[in-house]
Amino acid sequence: MKGKNYILSIAIDQYRDKSFNLLNNAKFDAERLQNILIDKYGFDTIQDILVDKFATREGIIGALENLNGFLTANDNVIIYFAGHGKINPKTKIGFWIPYDATNSSTHNYINNSTVIDCVKGFEAKHVLIISDSCFSGTFLSQSRGVDSNNYYSKLDTNHSRWLLSSGRDEIVSDGEPGLGSPFANSLIEFLDGNTNKVFSFSELAIKVTKDTSSLAKQQPIFAPLSFFPHEGGEMIFKLKLQIGKSKGGWEANFQLFCDAKETRPEWPYISKENPETRSLGIWCVDQRRFKREGKLKPDKEQRLHEAGFIFNPNVQKFFNGLGKFLAFMHNTGYNYVPNHLRTKYTEELAWLRVQQKSYKKNPCDPKDPNSYPRYRYEILKKNGIEIEPNPIEDTWPQFKLDLEKFYKTNDRYLTIPSQVSKDKEIARLGNKLNDYMASWKKGRLVEDKVKFLSKFVDINYKLNKDKREFEKQLARLNEFQKGDRNKIPKQGKKDVSGLGQWYAQIKTALQPKTTKKLPQWKIDRLKQEGIIK
Repeated sequence: MKGKNYILSIAIDQYRDKSFNLLNNAKFDAERLQNILIDKYGFDTIQDILVDKFATREGIIGALENLNGFLTANDNVIIYFAGHGKINPKTKIGFWIPYDATNSSTHNYINNSTVIDCVKGFEAKHVLIISDSCFSGTFLSQSRGVDSNNYYSKLDTNHSRWLLSSGRDEIVSDGEPGLGSPFANSLIEFLDGNTNKVFSFSELAIKVTKDTSSLAKQQPIFAPLSFFPHEGGEMIFKLKLQIGKSKGGWEANFQLFCDAKETRPEWPYISKENPETRSLGIWCVDQRRFKREGKLKPDKEQRLHEAGFIFNPNVQKFFNGLGKFLAFMHNTGYNYVPNHLRTKYTEELAWLRVQQKSYKKNPCDPKDPNSYPRYRYEILKKNGIEIEPNPIEDTWPQFKLDLEKFYKTNDRYLTIPSQVSKDKEIARLGNKLNDYMASWKKGRLVEDKVKFLSKFVDINYKLNKDKREFEKQLARLNEFQKGDRNKIPKQGKKDVSGLGQWYAQIKTALQPKTTKKLPQWKIDRLKQEGIIK
């Protein structure tokens, strides 16, 4: 009976304990590896990739134990781990670090022996552990050479238990954000570029260890795990049968790219940040990296150019930013970044400002290759994102109408449209007003606009908040006294509203010897209400 090939992936970029360094590429690499094994070599998944908060100690061990009951004697499985690893300097015992571990204790670490104990119970024919983490070579007591000249059929027949690690007992590189780790890049490059219908694990491992060590200061290692039932065999990789096609993984992805270009105009600039294009976007990232490293074959580069492929990394940055900004819009409902959210969404704000400045500097012009790309402008407009040179300035007439409408039902000088209002139109109006007021205070606002705003708000617009609060307290005092000015609200535990405390503070501020004088406008209002003479 023919068995199946499976992959279980574990990837942790962000740990609950923030003292663990943030990793850049664990999830990125795991997705790339899993996609190429599925698409090109016919692997299946047993469950979704265990990512970040799902990759707890319980979750990882549970997934390994689940394999024990799932795999048959003819199946093969790859277990891929990307995350932090540690070593006990005294015992030389290595660990995988799960999401819920703490840096101060090994209590929640996953000992190498725990992983091996789980693997020992597998009935599978071939088990391959690929570990891209620091000190992952500690799974092995010693390294042994490999004879890769055996016949594939013999290698496939005999059982095997192998480890391919990104380093020995050493710290390994995680790579630049979004570009993959050196180890994962070498691994995926081999799998993606392979055209042989069949090859052995050792052929892959020899190439990956050589390429990785030439790119980074780390030495990958591969060797059998020295426990039963390793019988000298190896996992054999076979190209997935393409019905009606003889093309491999690169050709299939290239065809997907060409098909995508015909269906949606923005798809030639595919992004891994877009859920609809993620798998193909990862492939595109790899093609740009191959070109950057001089590894993209000239014929493939020419075909990509002819198909409209963009090698400019700024295009990738644009779509990365767009993906984050669309997520921001989905979460908040804003198609701009209001003032009260700017400290939280700094990346989104910076990305939007780059688009606005680029468009202002050189608007879309089909005859000028350096102008702002028309396709970007159309994508932003399609999603309701404004990038005109100065959207506030351009919409001044509409702003005037909206502000006049607002003050038909609200007190002038005392009320300002709230930037955090649940009503998005009021929130937007408040955000625009805030920008105008900031320009006014700095002396940058033209005279006709100053004259218009002066009808509704003070230049020191923060004063409006004091006035609003003061008016609210006056209204509460009037309600409490109901015409009897001799009735004084008391302070104390029962003064839940704080009216008594506020009244006492006002009286204190009116004393001749006080150092905290009331501003004249408050005194005028108190006299107007008959509270003082």
